[in-house]
Amino acid sequence: MYLEKRTDVRLWNFQKPEEQFEVVVKKGGVTYPNINSEKVTTIVEELGYWRKANQIHLWFVENVQDNVDNCGEYFVPKVKLEELLEICLAVKLNPEQAETLLPTASGFFFGGEEYDEWYFNDIEHTIAVLKEALADEDASYYYSSSW
Repeated sequence: MYLEKRTDVRLWNFQKPEEQFEVVVKKGGVTYPNINSEKVTTIVEELGYWRKANQIHLWFVENVQDNVDNCGEYFVPKVKLEELLEICLAVKLNPEQAETLLPTASGFFFGGEEYDEWYFNDIEHTIAVLKEALADEDASYYYSSSW
């Protein structure tokens, strides 16, 4: 399960020099000759990675993917990241409400369904990922999963 951060670094003629990005790709400390950095338009970073965090996956399926669980890639509006962060913070503050606030899901390769230390570790990890995402005003985010 992945949350990707995408930052547009396209060079536009109308941009002031201080608004332009400079992209440099190196391999072994040397500028890589097979990538023309002036043609790079988007930087993609793996911001979040989860494994068997079925409660997080179920939330994305229900709230971002229109209940379609097809291992596709889905744009995640910032408002949805904010919603998930609020839920995770509420679960952290009220662990006895975890089953109601952010229930687990069963399924092939989905991990445990208990509200145990693994579940709450996933909540902590998700909080950190979402806080980092929401700190960047310019990026866009995409969720995907693969089984």
